[in-house]
Amino acid sequence: MSWKQFKLSQQLLTNIISLGWETPTQVQFQSIPLALTSRDILVSSHTGTGKTGSFLIPLIQRISLQTQQRRTQVLILSPTRELAEQTFKVAQLLGDKISTVALITSSGPVRAQEIVLSSCPQIVIATPGRLIDHIMNSLFMVNDIEVLVLDECDKMLELGFYKELLEIIKNLPEKRQTLLFSATAQAVSKIAGEALNKPMLIQVDPVKSIGKNIDQQFIILNNFMGLLDSTLKFHGIGEKYILKCCIIHQLLEKSLSGQKVIIFCNYKSSVKLLHYFLEKLGSRTIMFSGEMGQQQRTETINDFNEDFTPIISTDLLSRGIDIKQVDTVIQFEIGAPDSYIHRAGRTGRASLDGVAISIGYQKEVQILTQQLSKMKFNERVIDMIAFSKILSNIDTNFLEEINISIKEEEIVKQEKEIQRQIEKTSNIDKYSTEILSSEKRKWMLDTKEKHILQQLKDQVKQGSIKEKDAKQIIQNKGLKEQQRKLKNIAVAQKRASKNIASRLPEDLKSKIKKQKMEQRNYKGNNGAFNRNEVVKGTSLVETGKKSKKNGK
Repeated sequence: MSWKQFKLSQQLLTNIISLGWETPTQVQFQSIPLALTSRDILVSSHTGTGKTGSFLIPLIQRISLQTQQRRTQVLILSPTRELAEQTFKVAQLLGDKISTVALITSSGPVRAQEIVLSSCPQIVIATPGRLIDHIMNSLFMVNDIEVLVLDECDKMLELGFYKELLEIIKNLPEKRQTLLFSATAQAVSKIAGEALNKPMLIQVDPVKSIGKNIDQQFIILNNFMGLLDSTLKFHGIGEKYILKCCIIHQLLEKSLSGQKVIIFCNYKSSVKLLHYFLEKLGSRTIMFSGEMGQQQRTETINDFNEDFTPIISTDLLSRGIDIKQVDTVIQFEIGAPDSYIHRAGRTGRASLDGVAISIGYQKEVQILTQQLSKMKFNERVIDMIAFSKILSNIDTNFLEEINISIKEEEIVKQEKEIQRQIEKTSNIDKYSTEILSSEKRKWMLDTKEKHILQQLKDQVKQGSIKEKDAKQIIQNKGLKEQQRKLKNIAVAQKRASKNIASRLPEDLKSKIKKQKMEQRNYKGNNGAFNRNEVVKGTSLVETGKKSKKNGK
């Protein structure tokens, strides 16, 4: 197989080679020729098989053959910001000196994105939620979209974007090409019926399969039962979790030392427990969670790509995020077969060898191996003498200290959230005039509103009305709704703050109450902080004193 057989432009060929892509992968070999003929295709293939190149190469080739036009021709939808950013970087490199690309996700400022979209980039890569925002609330037009790409469509549906995808599809021209990529075709059958027109099905990997280059192993937990001190007080930490944590510590310190390792858990609580347990035993790890801000998540991934510190995560890391070669994947908790396939697929990329280890009771392992009957699993043997030495460190104080670490982290997290809410409420009070007069942003438009918005877009495009004036028209129609929205925000904040406050320790409550009193009595150079001027219902950690005074 060679890139030359696709008859690509010389510049695109140069860009492909510069990325180190020597030959097409199997999914690229089958997808690119069909995509170049403008046919709709549904591609079923797992992560790490070269799907990104499968749609970017034919799209950029298509643009290279057209005269330079100021319009957006390609829309690529991704389930997560991380995957969108990854696709954006590859699109920039592949489309160097050929196409213009824009990234539209929730991590970027709306106004700056509106400016970028007004320049009509040829390729727009976006997440569904933010794209809907721009379609409904800005002058971004999708009338000229020629190709729609739904990347990791099954993941988008899993995250609950079905209605958003339908709304986006309804706004696009009926005559267009659609390329849909998913780990399995069955998971996207419903949306495929709405988005595709007589598609060609390309199924590269057999359903529920893992590359032969991945050594799949399991560790039977039953072999370790009864080794813990029977008088031990577990402090809410189950025996199986203690054993699993100790097994993973032994693996990280011995056979997996110096390797790149991802440990997958089913729950965020398990991620925290394992992290603090390993830390207490002396194994350094990093956590990855959806609770992190975008910047922190990006920094964590960058650190992992450059370091050999094991990372602990939920399925958030199983797909859609660019991670360099992983040597070993460990299942702290055994998930569903599809989840296992995505987790194990994080290793063994680019035909390199990898290892996937699952830890569970014999019954759990049997169920998994039966559901994935065509795969070969091997039992991994653990050095019981070394394991017993690790267990000797576990006593009641050890487990109690882990619980304290978890609770302390939760308190810090709650304190930060309360501080954030206090600052948010203060900003609502400070900038209430600007908020009330700001542009109304809507989610879904009815038929009449869509018609009005489309008329405005057409008038701007024709030059019969200025973009600034069109935005002013949209703003003036939404003042009352914006006032109601502000009131709803205030009520929601008050409820949320009371809920958070009720779970806090007494010393933290006193600290927050003192901070509130200082804010009430504060008088600065710009005038007094007048409590009566605060938007009703927006005070954070309230104790219900207002209601009592009013006899309610």
